[in-house]
Amino acid sequence: MPTTTTTTTTIVGGANCQYHGKVIGAFEDEQTAHDVAGEVFAVDDVTIRLIGFTYDGNGPDAFVWGGEAGDTPTSSGFIIGSQTKLGAYQNANIDLILPAGMSLSRLKWISIWCRDFAVNFGHVDIPANFNPPAEHDLGEMGPGPSVYGVYAESVVIVNAKQIRFVNLDYRGNGPDAFMWAGEGNEPDSSGFIVPDETGSSAILRGYSDATITITLPEGKTVFDIGHIGIWCRAFSADFGHIDIPAADTLNIPPTPLADVPPMLTTQQPPPV
Repeated sequence: MPTTTTTTTTIVGGANCQYHGKVIGAFEDEQTAHDVAGEVFAVDDVTIRLIGFTYDGNGPDAFVWGGEAGDTPTSSGFIIGSQTKLGAYQNANIDLILPAGMSLSRLKWISIWCRDFAVNFGHVDIPANFNPPAEHDLGEMGPGPSVYGVYAESVVIVNAKQIRFVNLDYRGNGPDAFMWAGEGNEPDSSGFIVPDETGSSAILRGYSDATITITLPEGKTVFDIGHIGIWCRAFSADFGHIDIPAADTLNIPPTPLADVPPMLTTQQPPPV
């Protein structure tokens, strides 16, 4: 299992090759017979993701537990996620939000901790000067050469699948124009349509100082593209675009596990 923090695009081979954020490390089982295992990722500065998380659920008062001091877990920590003690998990994927006022960049370690007996069932250390993923502002689209007034004050990578256009302008005159993305730095006909903010793949309407968030189609992430913008298929015309940085330079949040608030979000399989 990878434990490096030198890249932000680490892939987990057992998780359908999905990007899960920045690697923190793998749980070190403390040989307490509770079978703790799994990898820990940073989603952003207040959210962690456990991938392939396993725990037998037999601890009388065990929680995901974080601490801001010390080289090893202690009782002077706090619960991360649900206030209900942990049940059993087998190869589960879980998103957990830190308590209000806490931030991942301040933590020293994350543990599976039993409060009743003050025992560490397994933990991961957080590297010094850890920089969690965050939205990535690409800057403005324009005001260089563009067609039909295409301009955005800012284009922001929200996560691995979503991009936000801030104060987007487009007069809507293109006869066959779409949000368009593709490989490389120059748009061409080999790219693909990106649905608009409503999920529609119809010809693009006009915008005036609109802030919209679009989601890349299934099977595509920000790491698969080199540009995004507005393209007219009928005339193979670039109305305006912005480049996407190389994958290994991006430190962005991953796609959410599910469309629910991640206080304690699980993907297959659920607790047993």
